[in-house]
Amino acid sequence: MEKSAILLNGANPLIKDEKFSEMADPMLQGHYPAKGLEQALIIAQMCVHEQPTNRPAIAEVVAFLTHIASGKYDSESQDVQNST
Repeated sequence: MEKSAILLNGANPLIKDEKFSEMADPMLQGHYPAKGLEQALIIAQMCVHEQPTNRPAIAEVVAFLTHIASGKYDSESQDVQNST
């Protein structure tokens, strides 16, 4: 099995079960917006879809990530650490 397949096999259940924080870099120590992480992981999952024709175009990915980076997706956004 390819390394990328192993990574996807581990990530897909976490995304499906909405355990997004388990996929975050521990070095961030909870300092990231939970909704932004969720959206970025969903975009990543779309990018590695099994069927290449179902993957978004790079221009769409750039637009999605730009939107996330702007922070406009959720005006109530908080760091994971501060939301508990």
